[in-house]
Amino acid sequence: MDTIILDHHELSDTLPAAAAAVNPKRADCRFPFKHLAAVGIVFNFLIAMRGALRREGFWRNDAYPNLREYLDLVALGTIGDIVPLVDENRIFVKIGLDLISEERRIGLRALKQVSGLEHQVIDSSKASFALIPRINAAGRIASAGDAAELLLSENPDQAEELARKLDGFNRKRQAMEKVILNEILEKVEKEVAVGEYGPLVFASPHWHPGILGIVASKLVDRFGRPAILISLKDGVGKGSGRSVADFNIFEGLKRCQAHLLSYGGHHYAAGISIREEDIDPFLKLFREIVRENGPEPDFAVCTTIDAQCGLMDITHELLSQIEQLAPFGSRNPEPVFCVRNVIVASPSIVGNNHLKMRVSHDGVSRNSIWFSRGQYLPELSAAVLDIVFTPQINTWNGNADIQLKMRDVAVQPNS
Repeated sequence: MDTIILDHHELSDTLPAAAAAVNPKRADCRFPFKHLAAVGIVFNFLIAMRGALRREGFWRNDAYPNLREYLDLVALGTIGDIVPLVDENRIFVKIGLDLISEERRIGLRALKQVSGLEHQVIDSSKASFALIPRINAAGRIASAGDAAELLLSENPDQAEELARKLDGFNRKRQAMEKVILNEILEKVEKEVAVGEYGPLVFASPHWHPGILGIVASKLVDRFGRPAILISLKDGVGKGSGRSVADFNIFEGLKRCQAHLLSYGGHHYAAGISIREEDIDPFLKLFREIVRENGPEPDFAVCTTIDAQCGLMDITHELLSQIEQLAPFGSRNPEPVFCVRNVIVASPSIVGNNHLKMRVSHDGVSRNSIWFSRGQYLPELSAAVLDIVFTPQINTWNGNADIQLKMRDVAVQPNS
């Protein structure tokens, strides 16, 4: 069978045998934009194929398809793959999010409902943290066919049932993820010596391979170092890796290929297949590669602050101006602000280990949320802080209020 490969990952030294291998990262590719997600490459391929079929008179008696109506799906894939939201990707996501907000697709309308976003305007953040995880959960722990059926469904009752099913998968995924993360944190505490620096590589036969990438991302956020997690079965491991900005994990794995059955990915994320007996020599070499810049490479997790201000400056008018810069994502991040000497009140843990608190400064108070940072609750109770955040509108029970999405904090001495 003739095969056409559509791909956006970094290329190995040889291309697979195929009728065509379409990848903007090929050295001989003249397409000017190199950062499309796979779904963006598919969309451009469909545009080209539609044009070729039109020239051949294929649609003489049928309606010529308007591909714009599929940009809601392109937007979700582009955001979910965390590619730079610039150039074509920015256009795809801008139009696609508008289509999702208009609720034209029955399946996405049902998914918004189970996500608590019914009739809400969808931005890249809501897509990232509400819609996309539920779509991905099916493929991670069950069958991706359920997600495909939802997105293709034209029956509201079927769509509602499938959306509830995906929501259930997502809750199960979150529970499994929490168990694995806690297990790894215990391993880090017991097995990683104080002051030791290097990549975090762990393996287990009890881990579901479909969710290891998510857990690896959490480890990178928490420890600021590359992480690879491996699920073992019948002597072979399937692993997912995530990395920091200063270390290209794909290039690192390329130098370890003698110990790997296969590998692939890009700068920030990669997957591997490895024999169980090769994990130790792989880890030894991979650790040496990560440490090449010294015993403690400077992989600091940095937050860039755009402006220092007071809480009184965070107004609805400011948020309206910020919204004109959307959609936000990689290479077009949300603005980040800093307010110093704020007083914390009523800190609590909500949802899946999220830290919620009320912060006050110069007579103005705002609610804030710090996702997945509930472990900091003891340190922040009755504290005076410098806070780093992105302001957003939080809609709950029909009410819209300004909320601060926390990025980092510094506890003031003697507070």
